[in-house]
Amino acid sequence: MVRFTEHAFMKILLLKNNGFDISQVFVEKVIQNPEFITNEKFGRKAAYLSIDEKLAIRIIYENSEDIIVVTVMIVRKIRYEKDHI
Repeated sequence: MVRFTEHAFMKILLLKNNGFDISQVFVEKVIQNPEFITNEKFGRKAAYLSIDEKLAIRIIYENSEDIIVVTVMIVRKIRYEKDHI
């Protein structure tokens, strides 16, 4: 089961207001089938998926009994993919 924090809901809404139509279903699909995953602070993970040639979606989540989505963001691919090519 995937749960979303209030912060994650707010970030999805903010992204929609800025022209990125990101749904909860899309976030779940990215977590299930990312291009790559990184280990983050506090035992969290980040799932990445390209959305065009310059940008990617980055989803920070905790993987316990349920997957808890902490935040969702759009990032420049060049910042993250250099370590995963």
